[in-house]
Amino acid sequence: MPGNYSSEIIQAYLATLQEQTIYVMIPSMIYLAMLSCIGICGNSLVLFVYLRKFSRTEVGVFIMVMACSDLLTNVVVIPGEIYDMFHAWDFNNRLLCQARLFVNATAIMASALLLLAISITRYRKICVPFGKQVTLRHAQIFSCFLVTMAALFSVPYALINGIQIKNTTISGIHGTFCSVDEGFVTTIWPMVNSAFFILLFLLTSAPLVVLYIMIGIKAKRHGKFQDSKHKCKLNNKDVSKFDERSRSTADELSTSLSQCDTELVSFEIAYQVTNKLGSSSLTMSNKNKTISTKRRKTRSRRNLGRTTCMLLTISLIYILGFLPFLALECFKSAAPESFAAMDAVSLSLYHLFLRSYLLNSAANPVVYSLCDLNFRRELKKLGQCT
Repeated sequence: MPGNYSSEIIQAYLATLQEQTIYVMIPSMIYLAMLSCIGICGNSLVLFVYLRKFSRTEVGVFIMVMACSDLLTNVVVIPGEIYDMFHAWDFNNRLLCQARLFVNATAIMASALLLLAISITRYRKICVPFGKQVTLRHAQIFSCFLVTMAALFSVPYALINGIQIKNTTISGIHGTFCSVDEGFVTTIWPMVNSAFFILLFLLTSAPLVVLYIMIGIKAKRHGKFQDSKHKCKLNNKDVSKFDERSRSTADELSTSLSQCDTELVSFEIAYQVTNKLGSSSLTMSNKNKTISTKRRKTRSRRNLGRTTCMLLTISLIYILGFLPFLALECFKSAAPESFAAMDAVSLSLYHLFLRSYLLNSAANPVVYSLCDLNFRRELKKLGQCT
């Protein structure tokens, strides 16, 4: 019975359990601390650079809002996760638990919805270039709408969470931690909430995969078209060379037939040389214009491909980061006996991969710096100024 133990004995025992839990959580704490440090620095730089240079583009608006969401994760959510690990047996602040989980759900859902909006924008720009496009005004409105929807969807998740009682090996001694509130544990609402998050993940991941596959198919077809057009130009050059040879042969015949009139021939030669010099200068200028135009088109296609590759990488990190989290949650629900029998090493790996969905918040700035030449150029300028 609870009356058999004094409060000092209960606190001392819970402190012992907490020490054991911290030992198990050390890999997760190191992982989360690294994510937080990298994410705070990286997302701050993303906001600084994009606000100064790329705030007038549709994708730039989405990236800035997503960087704000990721920065919120790095500043609030991840430190809150670490705080939970230090209070896995004596967490008693219900409002703090609900507030942290509300911010967590809002930031994660906002990032997922923004990634979907970015993929739709890229699809319209590449696959439907002559159709209605997402404008800068649209991007601003959509961003506000998606963040608001993410916050509204997070309210039920925050309400069903709170303080849950955790049993110990000693009868009559119980710990408390931040999870599904004790009043909702035996209800259907935790299951409904989990099903909602799984559905949201599927509804965002499936369109992401489909849209980027369609973008890849379109890019591949465009590449084949450019190759065929290049081959046609080469064939036209061969025909023009043949025409020039035939013209030179005809000129030689006409010159040999008209040798009787030297003055006329010299006049014709002078006229032809002048005409050829003029036409050659025009041809050179046209060639220079064509080369510069081709270079601009090639540069724009490369930038378009790099941007698409960058956004695809971010989307893949989001999908791959959520898969371990969902798999482990399903494992815990489907096999509670196996989960309870896990040893210290297994529990360490479990808690480490359970936080894999937070990887996106720190990986995005790294992807920008690797794939976006303009972003990397602005970072170099910033480094030179400092």
